[in-house]
Amino acid sequence: MIQETLNNAVFQLYAALIGGLIAVTGLILFVLDKVLHKNVTSVWRIYRGWLIMVPIVFACVLLGRIVMILGVFALSIYGFIEFTRATRLDQNAWITRMVYLGIITVAVFALVRDLQTGYFGAYGLFMALPVYAISLILLVPILQNRYEEQLHSLALGITGFI
Repeated sequence: MIQETLNNAVFQLYAALIGGLIAVTGLILFVLDKVLHKNVTSVWRIYRGWLIMVPIVFACVLLGRIVMILGVFALSIYGFIEFTRATRLDQNAWITRMVYLGIITVAVFALVRDLQTGYFGAYGLFMALPVYAISLILLVPILQNRYEEQLHSLALGITGFI
């Protein structure tokens, strides 16, 4: 499976584009830092982060569908954790839990086999799940019988899910 991916023309194109972009970016940063003596310390930190993230993403792609789905799932959970901290959405536990439930449900349905087609990933349900998850998030204030300051939390919850 890894050999098939490595021989795939689309994978090769993206690998070349991303590798070239990272190399050119590194060269530009080097010139700005060492030749032009500009302060690009914070950009170097971001660049080093990309040097770590890109191989991880390529490894997930190479290792196949399940690893890629689990990688995107882990990234989604981590991203939402950071989002809740930055926006203080974690103060509204119910909306936060509904978003986690939505993320988990999307990941699970990306992994299961569609009973009608036999392919992995129940595509129809997978495509409809965001609507159901957003509806579930919108139900939270109704079920709690709360209306004050809920629009902000709802907007953050929907944005965090998406």
